[in-house]
Amino acid sequence: MENQKKTKDRLIKELAVLRQQIAKLEVLETERKYTEERIRREKEQTENYLNIAGVILEVVNNEENITLINKKSYEILGYKEGELIGRNWFDTLVPQRIRDKIRDVFCKLMTGDIESAEYYIRIHY
Repeated sequence: MENQKKTKDRLIKELAVLRQQIAKLEVLETERKYTEERIRREKEQTENYLNIAGVILEVVNNEENITLINKKSYEILGYKEGELIGRNWFDTLVPQRIRDKIRDVFCKLMTGDIESAEYYIRIHY
């Protein structure tokens, strides 16, 4: 009888611990869903801002690939929406005659060798 009571008490304690862990998981799941929704809304808002801009706006990652591009860019560049995502920016959009120079500036920016480059102009005489 004593063994049964000890077993029962142990199981009750284990059940209480499991209930606490489930409650923590439920809180984490709620927080995760909230965070995902907030990120989705912020992404949509950012894309809306980009799409109302009347200029070419592109985001290029450190692997030189286009990760974000606004509608105006597609319109001006003559590509279908979504067609440029994931493509190498230099190989796709930068003229070959200046590609190496522009890539050099990009690499210096990415490595921190230069702090910023608001624009880059190369004049040919």
